[in-house]
Amino acid sequence: DLSDLKERYRPGNVCRLKKSLYGLKQAPRVWFNLFKEDLKKIKFEAVEAAECLFVVRSKWGSVFLLLYVDDIILMSTNLNMLIQVKCRLMKLYKMTDKGKAKYFLGVEINILREKGILTLSQEGYIKQLLARFQMEDCREVSSPRLQDTNEKGIEHQKLDSQKQELYRAIVGSLLYLSTRTRPDIAEAVGVAARRVENPTTADFSGVKRILRCLKGTKSMALVLKRSSTHNRGLELHGYSDANWAGDRMDRKSTSGFIIKLGACTVSWRSTKQKVVATSTSEAEYMALFEISKEIVWLRKLLKELGHEQVSPTKVFEDNQSCIAWTKDSHHRRTKHIDIKFHYTRDLATEGVLILEYCPTERMEADILTKPLGGVKFKRLKEAIG
Repeated sequence: DLSDLKERYRPGNVCRLKKSLYGLKQAPRVWFNLFKEDLKKIKFEAVEAAECLFVVRSKWGSVFLLLYVDDIILMSTNLNMLIQVKCRLMKLYKMTDKGKAKYFLGVEINILREKGILTLSQEGYIKQLLARFQMEDCREVSSPRLQDTNEKGIEHQKLDSQKQELYRAIVGSLLYLSTRTRPDIAEAVGVAARRVENPTTADFSGVKRILRCLKGTKSMALVLKRSSTHNRGLELHGYSDANWAGDRMDRKSTSGFIIKLGACTVSWRSTKQKVVATSTSEAEYMALFEISKEIVWLRKLLKELGHEQVSPTKVFEDNQSCIAWTKDSHHRRTKHIDIKFHYTRDLATEGVLILEYCPTERMEADILTKPLGGVKFKRLKEAIG
């Protein structure tokens, strides 16, 4: 009926949405909630500390499911249980079984079962990166950032709009790489990310140096080793460091930490501090706040996975004054420090973590706070795996 159509599509009328559409900003959450409910039907429970991780347990073993949008990795201690879960999921959704995990979200996975080694790398991603930004034939360098950040012969001129867009694209691509498998470039990428608003020719030269460093190390992988001593191998420990007043523009410091599970690096971060520290000790004390939060989360996650940390987590620190401040609640030099930075002191008092002195030469988190010379940079890369 033509009159009915005219009434239905009259200006001012709207359509009522009956189901979520692909591309809407609410769609990812709607999909996640739907999938979560279906997982409950097959006895999966969400891990509270990591909402995208699910587990189903029985007397025969456990199956873990890691979800990222519509990409899934399944892990199990029992092959038969794994096969059963796959079959039940395929009844619920149209899926493709790609067999043993070899590639996930840009990360290449290589399992050497006989050696007890798992490696994570992004060689393919780096090759695409170099090709995309026309750096395939560039000259290789040994480190991602020069110790003297004011490179000679480079004028600090503002880039034109086209090069600014290119700079932001490079930094965005490098951020993904530095947070997945390449902690060795995290500090250099963090510095480059601070300049995305108004990058200069010197900044552009800096990101090109990171790409040159990646060209020579594109096959490098993060190595996760099985510990020979089971209980010892599941102990967390970390390294915390800070580069006092490292930013020459506003004199704010850079915090860096590395957390290991046994001999394996499992978490790292390099970040600029929000406030100015008035001393090296103060910068180190504020850096402890970042690693403390991550340790609390990892301890909670491990507990839910059945590997509770029964002893305090050791955090290695190379500043004796900073360690003393975590034990003295009324030190005159910490009165002005924001309350949140005393979080570490509370955790130390509660026995959640314990601070131990580590000489600067053995401070692995040094690689996340400042540019290093080629020899030390190589040594720390090997130390963090």
